[in-house]
Amino acid sequence: MIQDLKAIGGGTLRFQMTHDQIKDSRQLDKLRALLSEGGKQGVKVQFTFRDDANQGSGNVLTGDKLKQASADISTIVKRFGSRTGFVLDTFHQGGKSASQEWADMQTTLIKSARDAGYKGSIVVEDSNWGGGLTAGPQSGLVKFAVQLKAANGDDNPALIGSFHVYARESEASSRLASQIKALKEAGYKFQIGEVGNANLTAANTFQQKDAATNALRDNMSALKAAGADILPGKEQFQGGKLRHRAGFSTADQY
Repeated sequence: MIQDLKAIGGGTLRFQMTHDQIKDSRQLDKLRALLSEGGKQGVKVQFTFRDDANQGSGNVLTGDKLKQASADISTIVKRFGSRTGFVLDTFHQGGKSASQEWADMQTTLIKSARDAGYKGSIVVEDSNWGGGLTAGPQSGLVKFAVQLKAANGDDNPALIGSFHVYARESEASSRLASQIKALKEAGYKFQIGEVGNANLTAANTFQQKDAATNALRDNMSALKAAGADILPGKEQFQGGKLRHRAGFSTADQY
């Protein structure tokens, strides 16, 4: 998969793991192998912590679940954080609004990595991670920028703010433009962590969806100017190989 990604000009592979997978030595071996190959190929591997509640989207960790996640992130960065190309993504699609509870969760996860000695880049997915899929336009990354940046520390790489593009509404392009502007003004590097431009049905039939791609293309100049990473979805890969080329072309690369 790393070699296929490299061959089409990709520079980052986003890889999700749950608590149970982190406890599984075979799954850790997969992460280790990806990092080893990524180091050889110059491809970053973005470890993303995931909780499968609510189908992996929209929940906020508190109490014992947050303590467990914090310990898991500490374990991962101690084991892999010094490897070339390792990037930490604190939590997959957490929350549905810019709440204090969301900010406190992200603060705890950021601190767990920094307290464990991790000096690399940290990606934080916005509370408004899904645009029209979440509850309103307010950005937790913007609202709680001071709190999150304090948790990150002054001597570490700046936080990377991430959101996902699943364009289902006519205002998708203008909404994306507003998100780009807001994160830039708040001082974040940023990333499009997922692009909903492809889908595999229950019958394993590949479907291409153009709306998300078009929203990104409408804002490509701003994305290029900001140096934002764009990570199209995994549905283009099947069996560890790139089986489909959906949405973007070499002309879109930068």
